[in-house]
Parts: sequence; structure tokens; C-alpha cells
Amino acid sequence: MISLGGSRSGERESAMNILAWPGTGAKMPNPYTQLLYSHIERLRDDIVVGEFTPTSLITPRSRWDVWHMHWPEDFLNSTRGIGLAVRLIGLVMLVAIAKLRGTRLVWTIHQLDSHDPRHPRLERIVKRLIVAGLDGAIALTEGSAAQARERFPALRNRPIAVVPHGHYMDVYPRDVSRREARRRLGLEDRHRVVLFIGAIKPYKNVPSLIRTFARVRGEDLRLVVAGEPSSEALRAEVISAAANDDRVQLHLNLVKDEDLQVFLGAADLVVLPFRGIMNSGSVFLALSFGRPVLVPDKGAMRELRSILGPAFISIYDGEIEPASIERALNSLPDRQAERDLAETLRRTCGWSEIAERTLAFYESLVRA
Repeated sequence: MISLGGSRSGERESAMNILAWPGTGAKMPNPYTQLLYSHIERLRDDIVVGEFTPTSLITPRSRWDVWHMHWPEDFLNSTRGIGLAVRLIGLVMLVAIAKLRGTRLVWTIHQLDSHDPRHPRLERIVKRLIVAGLDGAIALTEGSAAQARERFPALRNRPIAVVPHGHYMDVYPRDVSRREARRRLGLEDRHRVVLFIGAIKPYKNVPSLIRTFARVRGEDLRLVVAGEPSSEALRAEVISAAANDDRVQLHLNLVKDEDLQVFLGAADLVVLPFRGIMNSGSVFLALSFGRPVLVPDKGAMRELRSILGPAFISIYDGEIEPASIERALNSLPDRQAERDLAETLRRTCGWSEIAERTLAFYESLVRA
């Protein structure tokens, strides 16, 4: 296991060409890769970050020191039939070409499995092929690294750097007060507000959350669900689950960046009842706005709880129950705790430090 504290002092490293998949130019709902690579590029003038395309590896004049993958399974879920077979064969060939050219392959292990895979068997095959070609991997927590080694035995013979997930404190607008946020949503100061926010997909278990909330007593309670369902069938299920509880607000559209502060600013508690979770940008989004989260005891959530404290990360076993929501609402942090959390996030999850540690890992692989 490798835990890097930053780039080496002393002799200046040589130029570094990084092929990012995805990178700063990709249109992603999660700004993780944009933040990572923009901060890496700021470290030195001789660092180049390129956006991965199928032709970027095979152009005769191209030379990449590192090919850094984040969600390699996503390309499987965007096609079917013959197109899927072509993509699969193409990926295998590109990995082989990269190895022949001396490019170091790195995978950041955000999750072990896709949340809603179209082709679960093929996904497992693809990941085994990629792991076989890796020079190293990055895990977001120590526990994630251990889980990855258990799932993929080939990783036991590869270096894994533990580099934390970054915060989003400086990414989105934050100029709307709590009172104004609640006014815009028709909420009162006396209300205790539970929030789900983000794209609504089957694995996120939103209908179950709504039905569970209906069993939590309290006229002052409100549940706000904000996000776009991934299908019309799921939209109908969400609407049906909320039909008999007038304490539930539904905002079933894509949430704009400038509106995140309205929903998160109005909330007392963010609940993410995912069926499967390892790491989560949604958790860090809520924490970046100073909001405590309630999540299942899966993946890295217990480890994050030990780092950031039980006041901000509440966990539950099995399926979400009314008692889980009630316990989290009864132990909300105060304003001073929110300020302390902000300091902790900046100290432990700052993007400049993350960029330095990632670059140091690249350089260790290139030297090897």
C-alpha cells in the first residue's frame, strides 16, 4: 500500500503527459475529474493533460506517460449489440498499444461495480482485463483499497496509492441564505427538512425513502426530493410513493448548479439510501455545504464517519427505517460544528494536496 504525502523535494521531475479518461473537457455531472486535472496542470508548466479519445493513443506522434482511467465500465452501458463488441475489442487493443508504448496505466477505483449495469458479466470481464494491464491504482480510502484487492487479486501485486476524495466547497454558488432558500421552497423556519438530491436512478432507492418517510411522525417534518428520474417508469413510481403524504415536495427536474444552494441550504439532513455504495460524490457535495448525511453502512462510509465524525455521517444497517431518520434528525450538528467541518474538509480534502499526491504517484510509476 502506498500513501503519498506529496511530490518529492529535490531534483525537478521531467515533463509529464497525462491522458485522462475522462478529463477536464468531459461533460460530467460530477466535477471530480475537472477539479483533479485542473489542479494537476497548475503544479508545473511542463504538465500536459489530454482528453482520452480512441485515436489519442494510436496517433503516431503522441506520447503519453500515464493513461488515467476513472469509470472504464461506463462505455459498456452506452451501447448494445455489435457496437458493444466493437468497443470491447477496441478497448483491449488500446490497452495493449498503451503497454507496448510504455504508457503507465492507472485506475482510480471509485466503485467496484456499476450501480445499474446493462452488461454485468461483460463489465466484470472488462475490469479483469484492465486490472491485468494496470501499473498502479488509486483508492479514495484505505478500506476501498482493501476491498479492491479482495475483489481483484491481481491488485495485490500492484501499488495502490490512497488519495482522498476532494471537497466541492468552492465549486458552486453559495450566496443564498438559509431563510431565503426555505422561502423559495415554501418552507418555514420551524420545519425539519430531509433532502434527497441528485439524479434519481433505481439503485438510489428514492421510492423506498419516500415510503419510509411516510412512517416517520411529525407534522413539522418535510421531505424534499430534487432530481431528474432516469426513466418515465421511475418518475411515475416516485410520484405514486409521494401521493398520500403532503409533507413531501417533489422537484423532478435536473437541478441546475445555481440551485444546489437552495435545496442544500434549506435542508437539515441529506439522506442517500443507496442500495450499493463504495465512495460517493453526493456525500461530499452535502458535506461541502455543511449538511449532515444519512447513508447505509456500506463501502467507505464507516471509514468516512471515523474521519469526519458521527455528527455529519450517520449510518444504518440493512434497509432504511423510520428510526434511522429519527436518530439522525435528533443528533444534528450545531453551527460551530459546521465551521469545524469546513476546516477539516479544507485540510484533509483540498484539491491542491490531492493533485500533488496524484502527480507523485504518477512519477513513482514512471520511474519504476
